[in-house]
Amino acid sequence: MLAGALLGAPGAMAETVLRVVPQADLRALDPFWTTSQLTQAHALMVYDQLYALDSSLTPQPQMIERHVVTPDRLGWTFTLREGLAFSDGAPVTARDVVPSIRRWGARAADGRLMLSRVAAIEVVDDRTFRIQLRQPYGQLLQTLANPTTPLFIMREREAVTDPFKAVTEIVGSGPFAYVPSEHVAGVRVIYRRNPHYRPREEAADGMAGGRVAKVDVVEWTMLPDPATAVAALSRGEVDVLENAPYDLLPVLQREAGVRLTVIDPLGQQGMLRFNSLVPPFNNPAIRRAVLLAVDRTDHLAAMVGNATYERNCASVFICGTPSESMAGLAAFARPNLAAARAALQAAGYRNERVVMLDPADYPVIHAETLVSAELLRSIGFNVDLQTMDWSGVVSRRSVRDDPATAPNGWNVFHTINPSIVMANPITNYALASACDGRNWFGWPCDEELERRRVAFADAATPEERRHALDAIQERYLEVVPFVALGQILKPVAHRSNVSGFVASPLLAFWNVEKR
Repeated sequence: MLAGALLGAPGAMAETVLRVVPQADLRALDPFWTTSQLTQAHALMVYDQLYALDSSLTPQPQMIERHVVTPDRLGWTFTLREGLAFSDGAPVTARDVVPSIRRWGARAADGRLMLSRVAAIEVVDDRTFRIQLRQPYGQLLQTLANPTTPLFIMREREAVTDPFKAVTEIVGSGPFAYVPSEHVAGVRVIYRRNPHYRPREEAADGMAGGRVAKVDVVEWTMLPDPATAVAALSRGEVDVLENAPYDLLPVLQREAGVRLTVIDPLGQQGMLRFNSLVPPFNNPAIRRAVLLAVDRTDHLAAMVGNATYERNCASVFICGTPSESMAGLAAFARPNLAAARAALQAAGYRNERVVMLDPADYPVIHAETLVSAELLRSIGFNVDLQTMDWSGVVSRRSVRDDPATAPNGWNVFHTINPSIVMANPITNYALASACDGRNWFGWPCDEELERRRVAFADAATPEERRHALDAIQERYLEVVPFVALGQILKPVAHRSNVSGFVASPLLAFWNVEKR
């Protein structure tokens, strides 16, 4: 009740309130339970991380004061900073950290790989914990600093929750506190400055450094209609519009009181994701038929329609990064609908209904979905396009049932993923293909792809890493766990009196101020 009382109190006008229109309604609150970017952005408000990536993508200590490594690189001892506290005033201790690592590692693709190398994670004292490895793992700090499915530190009472069940109480040690009593589904979410938070002294640099709350309250306001959201921003009724519609950018550019800022220079990768558990996409040959037909030009034109913000990139590991690979792409250089139709028939497609989830309230993903629906129909698929909101997609994509027998089953959904995480085979959760059923929604099973992905973590030289990247992409093109639909840059629209955005793949609100 605290935020509601203060926001409505006589002296509340003195508070600085930043009003934000997020990409969609917030339904899932537990960042370990889902990879939804909206949920991760929510968690960045509330929780803190052990490490974070700076603007050069180098891991930097966040909650950590120091770490010590044994000469054999197997023993890692970490010391927390003094004075860390949750928003309820309780101190953060190693007893919170250890189960948080384990719970996160049970779901995150890179976390599972890290834990497979871990012999023990143990509490040493209140501020110290130790990770003992079975074998060296060169990506350890990079994994702990994961930028888009971050290792957030929860209280012990939430951290011991089954990782496949969502926690319902959200209390963290980050710069803001979530106020559940003021959360009205479909209307607003309220965050208040955490009085117990102690930011690092270093200046903000990417996602690292001092996370300083420079406004008293952040209010997420749900305005699902893009035109309504743009009008509200133009009138100054809201301060930030996370998903500025590409078709309305010319309108926003003419507004004297509005600015457009690209906060993520690598942008995001569009993706078509298959349900690999059930027909017809449990057959890799049918997935390859789709890849033969895809024309990224069409998808980018529908999603963006502005060359300034488009990157026609077929590389799994993101064009313009050190991970970019051309291996195997020559065979897919141009879309070939005739070859795709022939491949589909040769693979034994039996006209199974293909349930495609369509989030009508998320313009970019809605656009790529519509293009894919027509594309799949054109090569012979029986497509059932089912319209819902994005939160519905986020909930439904966790259902593993066959849509032929279960009403909530699905075959295809689309999304956009931060390029920064797709560029690294270890953090690229869509590539994880271990056959244990614990990987990301869609659950592809290919132990050879997984073996090649893991080999990247063991690569000792730049040459070995390059060979590993090319080998992974070549296997990807054989088994096609997803289809990359190109890269897009997403400008954030905001009032001219709002500044301080940090370079981040997720919209973060520390260091943002409103004059």
